Amino acid sequence: MSKSKGNVVTPDQVVAEQGADALRAYEMFISDFEQATPWNTNGLGGTYRWLRRVWELLLTVSHDHAVDASTEPADRALRRIMHKTIKKVSSDIEGFRFNTVISAMMEFTNAITDAQGKASKAAFDEARDALLLLLAPIAPFMAEEIWTRQGHPYSIHQQKWPPFDAALAADEMMTLPVMVNGKVRDRVELPVGTNEADAKDVALKLPNVQKHLAGKTPSQVIYVAGKMVSVVVR
Repeated sequence: MSKSKGNVVTPDQVVAEQGADALRAYEMFISDFEQATPWNTNGLGGTYRWLRRVWELLLTVSHDHAVDASTEPADRALRRIMHKTIKKVSSDIEGFRFNTVISAMMEFTNAITDAQGKASKAAFDEARDALLLLLAPIAPFMAEEIWTRQGHPYSIHQQKWPPFDAALAADEMMTLPVMVNGKVRDRVELPVGTNEADAKDVALKLPNVQKHLAGKTPSQVIYVAGKMVSVVVR
């Protein structure tokens, strides 16, 4: 952009139409902080719609499901993604990886929305509170407005950053690609920590793997822990 070429884009119109927070979030989201990116406001509607969803989720959604046996799986899943999101957002903000901060928060918003009616009120509210605190550096005006409407004392920007539990942030399941002669033929989901023998055994029994073995005995089966299973057949 250059004033002499007359192609300078001022933010005034965008702020008037979409708001300063939507513009701020869009600028963080469009690319890696260290890369040059052509300015294009066509994608700004996406961040605006996301912030609208967050607004409605934090201010208008009602949820009163008490903790019981039926909420346990949803509570566990919601708390896991909450701690994973806090961990990732904390790390990525420090590393100036703002685009992945926004994408992680969008995924967290989806998870909270999906948990409505499934998770308990305690887990649901805990996740919403975390989302609001994470939102503060991304959309400071909107976060302050929501904070005030929720009846909290001034100001959200004086609150402590939410902590995360590394154990709770860890995945319970892992997805392993299974390769036959260098090509991915199937994928298998296994509990994290599955030992090598069990991972190989499950992988070799997959229908698509059996199909490509064509009755032959593998000459080699390699398990890269938590990454993949590679089958070699001659």
